[in-house]
Amino acid sequence: MESYGFGHISTGHLLREELEANGEHAEQIEKIQREGGLVDSGIVVSLLAKTLACRTGVQLVDGFPRNEENLVEWNKVCSHILVDCLLFLECSEEVMLARLEERAKTSGRADDNQETICKRIDTYHGETKALLSHYEGGKLVTISADGEAEDIFADLRFKIEQRKLDQIQAQSQLVQENSS
Repeated sequence: MESYGFGHISTGHLLREELEANGEHAEQIEKIQREGGLVDSGIVVSLLAKTLACRTGVQLVDGFPRNEENLVEWNKVCSHILVDCLLFLECSEEVMLARLEERAKTSGRADDNQETICKRIDTYHGETKALLSHYEGGKLVTISADGEAEDIFADLRFKIEQRKLDQIQAQSQLVQENSS
């Protein structure tokens, strides 16, 4: 997404950085991640807010929100930050499993194991997928992620370009209405 000037923030990476730095929440994060659970929303949102405060421009936040509690905490702490859309890369469970199992071969991550992967997928079905309804009606951008990386990226670029055009047209209409 560098071609658009977007920054990238991975919540998983932020949590791993907190672990590596032996931060104040490291022990709790390690235990929860090892078990395949979701880290407390207060911790995740705090780390996100701290990171976003140091950034400018459009930021893609990867892996967030994961559940209703994340969304509620975000709205409490970061309601001043504009959320333009939710990019939802949708793929089948089989593809998800295959990709996670492939990543596990080289990641070195303690949480990349069959049991934790299955818990993550259960959490996705039980908690994360339900959040999509909060973004319907203009903020939800769905991209099929079952194919090859190049095809997925091409679709993503197309949808971003389309969204930019839609926003320009909407702004143009507002200008025209205000000048009438």
